[in-house]
Amino acid sequence: MLLAKRKIHLTEDDNYRHIPVKISVPSGVKKLVIAIRYSPKYEENPSRCLRIIKQCICAQTGSEPSDDEAIKHIPLANHLSFSIDSPRGWLGTSHRHDYRQEIEIGESSSAGFIDFIPCRGSYVLTVSVNAIVTPSLDVDITAEAIQ
Repeated sequence: MLLAKRKIHLTEDDNYRHIPVKISVPSGVKKLVIAIRYSPKYEENPSRCLRIIKQCICAQTGSEPSDDEAIKHIPLANHLSFSIDSPRGWLGTSHRHDYRQEIEIGESSSAGFIDFIPCRGSYVLTVSVNAIVTPSLDVDITAEAIQ
């Protein structure tokens, strides 16, 4: 049973934001399955990558790296992480780098999440924007209940 379907369009201005996605779960659910896809995964434009890399290294060290040093870090990757809260509290967090993820909450939950038979109520999937290195990023989220 489909519980939620959401598309989120992110830009560089969304870096470091936490975006809540509400999911209403009915009673009688044995497993909650959340599928997440985002794209693009990588920024491969060398001049854009060099600008981002130099800004970051300079902010951390106070000096700008050479092009030869900075180019070693290309391509750059967008990175999102996901956490889930239930009516009874936090269930876990996914810090995986894959742009395709499936999170299962149930008797045997996905790694990073506690085993938990879903109860009726309001759940929140939090999309944490750790790094957007492309001009924009599209996220597709689908939440399904298995009864």
